[in-house]
Amino acid sequence: MIGNSAFKKSSRKPDPATVDHLYKTVSDLARQPVFYTRFLVPDTIDGRYDLLCVMLSLFLFRIQQIDGELAQAVFDRTFKDVERGLREAGVGDLGVPKHMKRMLAAFYGRAASYYEALEQQETEGLAIMLTRNLYNGDTNNAALPMAEWMRIASQFLSATDGKEFIEHPEIVLEIVPPEEN
Repeated sequence: MIGNSAFKKSSRKPDPATVDHLYKTVSDLARQPVFYTRFLVPDTIDGRYDLLCVMLSLFLFRIQQIDGELAQAVFDRTFKDVERGLREAGVGDLGVPKHMKRMLAAFYGRAASYYEALEQQETEGLAIMLTRNLYNGDTNNAALPMAEWMRIASQFLSATDGKEFIEHPEIVLEIVPPEEN
């Protein structure tokens, strides 16, 4: 479980179409070329996974405020697809659990750090975490702009009506920055 009892719970099971729509939007956001060009996220398997973790974290922070069970369902759907991707990449049945354990641990650690930095409005601290995680220690000067974008995205999601966000998560694509400054 990703959340705790402090998050809202609903009495119904999340709608699979809603879960899929939220997951697809997270995935689409993580695939926006600008993050690989302007924000210099490494276009590697690790870079793509770490960017997916960034976007998923932003979404889950907001969804948990609205419906904890829906957040859990989006989390489960995402990592079901990650597992499928590992299998398609040729990771054998015995290796998948080991890889998933490592990937889940990485997500939990990163998400907790991002959440804390965003809650405290610590853009510079967030940039340090992004340098270590998203940029694998490369000090390419893109971490601070990426941290600023994450802060803006988090504020945008927080200010968006919960029902509207759940029904139309693609509105977050409106704040994807342009390719150039």
